[in-house]
Amino acid sequence: MLVKKYEPTFGELAVMYLHHKRKGDDISRLRRWLDAFGDKPATSIRSFMVEEIMCAMKKEGYKPATIARSLVVLKAVYNRAVRNKLIEKNPVARVAAPKFGNTLVRYLTEEQEVRLFEILPERLHPIVIVALHTGCRQGELLKLVWGDVDFNAGSFLARDPKNKTNRRVLMNSTVQEVLLFLPGQDVPAAPVFANTIGGAMARTHLSHDFKEAVEKANLALFRFHDLRHAFASRLAMSGANDRTLQTLLGHKSQSMILRYAHLGPTHLWNAVKGLSKFSRRKLERTPRGFHRKVKTRKCLIKNGVPNRI
Repeated sequence: MLVKKYEPTFGELAVMYLHHKRKGDDISRLRRWLDAFGDKPATSIRSFMVEEIMCAMKKEGYKPATIARSLVVLKAVYNRAVRNKLIEKNPVARVAAPKFGNTLVRYLTEEQEVRLFEILPERLHPIVIVALHTGCRQGELLKLVWGDVDFNAGSFLARDPKNKTNRRVLMNSTVQEVLLFLPGQDVPAAPVFANTIGGAMARTHLSHDFKEAVEKANLALFRFHDLRHAFASRLAMSGANDRTLQTLLGHKSQSMILRYAHLGPTHLWNAVKGLSKFSRRKLERTPRGFHRKVKTRKCLIKNGVPNRI
């Protein structure tokens, strides 16, 4: 008698994936797939079925970037199942993600920053100030504990960031001043940014309260992550070079910081203007266009020999 091999459902694979991965946005991105495929055998899902869901999402007004990120999570569920030998291959590996441009940079002007802090709950002021002055991601700040803060070195350790590599983050005087007034410093394992009872601040509560303040301040489409963009944008407008931006943001590739290349036009203009010193001849406008104006020097004849002065 042949024993039929057990085939997990997509829902079971999704649960196992979430159990070993950060929850965060993955839960919301998986919800659409779970509604459609949750009780179906995982290997019965076909590319055209996924594409139909993606088309439906587009008609409902979802942006290409949102659809693409949802597809990334779907593929990640299957890839993990393949690595664990729960299935032989990823049946949706060939589904193409919609193309989109992710180059929009949102940053705060000084007036907008003042307006935001006037509305933002005071308990959120410290984490928002630190985000603006370090460029840290929300997850990095929420995981920060006092044992990773070194006031003597003027830095703290950002653990488990997006690129899976811990990094040292520099603290300027503003960041140090903010942190020095926060409680719990005598407990190394205590969260730096705690809730009202001393536990770690919840990502959902932070996102909700920040979004509410943004809406009241009329700062449309500004997210907590855009504080990171604000940090980088201000550095760019202060004249920081690409290598500096890459290091301070913790990016492995310079391609991620190209979105800030258009910022700081004053500094770029000054750099270009500096080229003028290499040209000693001035331009003269004539009816036939611009031409170099050459300074002529008088020539005296002395003893039959030309002598320029």
